[in-house]
Amino acid sequence: DDGESSTYNTWCKGSIAEAEMAQLHYSYLNHSYSQYVTDQWKAEGSYARMSKYMGYRFELASASLPNKATAGTQMNVQLNIKNVGYAPLYNERHAYIVFKNNTNTYSIQLSSDPRTWAPNSAVTPINENIALPDNMVAGTYDMYLHLPDASANIANNPKYAVRFANQGQREPEKCYYKLNKQITITAACTVPTT
Repeated sequence: DDGESSTYNTWCKGSIAEAEMAQLHYSYLNHSYSQYVTDQWKAEGSYARMSKYMGYRFELASASLPNKATAGTQMNVQLNIKNVGYAPLYNERHAYIVFKNNTNTYSIQLSSDPRTWAPNSAVTPINENIALPDNMVAGTYDMYLHLPDASANIANNPKYAVRFANQGQREPEKCYYKLNKQITITAACTVPTT
């Protein structure tokens, strides 16, 4: 028995392969990889888990957001993002908090870099103060998290936005992840000119 066939036979055990994929941050496995090995993984149920956790897989673990704020001021956003995938996000991408109602939409970029949201079920805390626009129209808004593609050519195409693993929370039109929170925005205070 040579070392190569021993390694090959060890990899046939899905639990060993899964642990190695998590340790080495796998984001891809060629579909034409050894049919014998993938059949073994399928037979023991590992293949479905590997497919599910290959690459990054973001979940919103929790969020703490205010009920009201004033346009033109700072607002605190606290999110806990869990990446249950094997790998981090490798390509540049920005995260945005989106405020949307029937007539207005405002998108504010977070400082947190999604490429730093660690894999293997690590939870990344995000605690930021974001600046609300001075001209934000008063009203009640639904709040969303949005990770569009970084390329301006496809940033508005929801097919290229990150889809969070949490169920039932997506707005399909833009692929916004609904934070299940409404916020009431009051108009910015203006100082009268004399």
